[in-house]
Amino acid sequence: MMRLNGNRCVFLGMIVLLLGLCLPVSADAAYNKWQSIGPIGGNCYALAIDPAQPSTLYAGTAKGASKSSDGGATWRTAFPNLFVRALAIDPNQPSTLYAGVIGLVLKSTNGGTTWDAAGLEERDVRALAINPAQPTTVYAGTAGPSSTLNGVFKSTDGGSTWLAVNNGLPTSYVYALAINPVQPTTLYAGTNYGVFKSTNAGTTWTPVLLNQRVNALAINPAQPATLYAGTDNGVFKSTNAGTTWTPVLPNQRVRGLAINPAQPATLYAGTGNGVFKSTNSGSTWSAVLTNQSVMALAIDPEHPSIVYAGMGEIPLSYRGGVFKSADAGATWTAVLANYNVRELTIHPTQRNILYAGVVRDGVFKSTNGGSTWKSVRHGDVFALTIDPTQPAIVYAGMGNVAGVPGATGGSGVLKSTDGGDTWLGLNLYKNIAALAVDPTRHTTLFAGAYELMRAHGGLLKSRNGGTTWTTVLENKSVFALAINPAQPAIVYAGTNGGVLKSTNSGTTWLAAGLANKSVYALALYAAQPAIIFAGTDGGVFVSSNAGATWSAIGLTERRVNALAINPRIKTLCAGTDKGVFLRTYENGGSWTLYNKDLSERDVRALAIGQPRPMILYAGTDGGSVFKFKYCKRYWLWFCLDSLLP
Repeated sequence: MMRLNGNRCVFLGMIVLLLGLCLPVSADAAYNKWQSIGPIGGNCYALAIDPAQPSTLYAGTAKGASKSSDGGATWRTAFPNLFVRALAIDPNQPSTLYAGVIGLVLKSTNGGTTWDAAGLEERDVRALAINPAQPTTVYAGTAGPSSTLNGVFKSTDGGSTWLAVNNGLPTSYVYALAINPVQPTTLYAGTNYGVFKSTNAGTTWTPVLLNQRVNALAINPAQPATLYAGTDNGVFKSTNAGTTWTPVLPNQRVRGLAINPAQPATLYAGTGNGVFKSTNSGSTWSAVLTNQSVMALAIDPEHPSIVYAGMGEIPLSYRGGVFKSADAGATWTAVLANYNVRELTIHPTQRNILYAGVVRDGVFKSTNGGSTWKSVRHGDVFALTIDPTQPAIVYAGMGNVAGVPGATGGSGVLKSTDGGDTWLGLNLYKNIAALAVDPTRHTTLFAGAYELMRAHGGLLKSRNGGTTWTTVLENKSVFALAINPAQPAIVYAGTNGGVLKSTNSGTTWLAAGLANKSVYALALYAAQPAIIFAGTDGGVFVSSNAGATWSAIGLTERRVNALAINPRIKTLCAGTDKGVFLRTYENGGSWTLYNKDLSERDVRALAIGQPRPMILYAGTDGGSVFKFKYCKRYWLWFCLDSLLP
């Protein structure tokens, strides 16, 4: 037997190590893919459960569709960036499903992996229903800017072609559709005028309940003559296929209905005040989930004690995204993270502490690197910054999508001196998009405002920690700020008219290039502060001479919302409207897209948690926060980035 001496073992070990260094980035699960980390919450307007595998469910939100294969424990993006109003799954081929969005119908034939347009362009698709006996027959209820775009449309070829079937329907929006499971030629349409019924597969319609806006419909699967209509005035019930109706849950704005398939006397109603449950076919009801605006409901067909509720929007209130109950509504847990995150900021010395600024939902704080989150402030938050010398001081820039200061928690700047536990309004009634603290004079603070309707933009400065403010720049929307750490009197502002620069701490300003661009992000290379990167509506630009000249360095087809520099590994990170790109910022490196498990989400914020191996956080539009562990060099399953220069 051949024996290896110690030197040969060392030599072979070095060969294996060198071969490992030459391999591409590891496919190991720990690195180079994104993980959704919350905060849990947001909105959901449609739910659908796979009838063959009920642990698989889909959620339609204002920013796309998400899919869970484990009963809501984890989610992945099915498709991003589109407002989903309706979902429907083929009962015979559950890998085929349809999504009604603002603008068209989408269809997937592989369980949501890929999607294709399936017609009804320019229509706001509010409802979908599939004929269980002939699943290629699909109905869509729509709303649109003209009468020709409203009503019920029918496809008999799985969405390839559509025909309007509105004979007998008034010109109206259609919010709900339901098909009799025993006689699929009988269907009902819920409109803004009431309930209409067709007994000939949509050829003609007759009114059966009028003078109600009908948002939801549900048919008892065991007794199809019994159906329920959820309206702006409560739940109505018919036991004779719509001939007569009785109110059974009054004084509630009902948006969702679901019937227990195993015990049809049990049903749930999703309302503007939560979820109500009846166990006696609607005779009596009890509230089982409160303080939520519920837009959609779904019940696990195999385990009907499992109920899902999709949440809408309540200003100044916590929104759960999707809630799940495993005990027929007795208790609920939020399971879907799909907030609109506009800003991320990390504690300068305790890198596991991070804050997320969320549109309509305020500030969330994590003290463990995003594993758990706590809501610490409500409102519309577009900007965050931490005092670098006193990190317990946190500033939040408030905005308002309606442009009316104070409408949803107050526009302007809020200040916390205890790490987010309490907040004080600083009486600055502007829509704030950017904040920056002078690194050497921590009471000096800049706030960039954007123009929206009646609210004016500009840049404001405080020398006393936000107690008083002075306007230092007018008539510009300011989206980004950057202060030279070596010479803090040099301040850059990214605006809707390029980059502006001040060399006297904001007293005067000069144009510094990119005048034909909207600049949404700025990043300075701390070791050489004359090098500055700008993220714009047309890619990334770099200046190596403090803004005197600029060069495009790629992503020209993308809107770049966020930039982050990791000097330890000389990497520039760009958050765009189609995900995250990375490149080295020396020697003309090329951009690489890193979207595994992130999809093409609109990334609005980036923050680096640790430099090497790099931990990167991304705040997304409609997906909350994602976390990314980046490894350039590995051996077997070990990342060597922290060991090698």
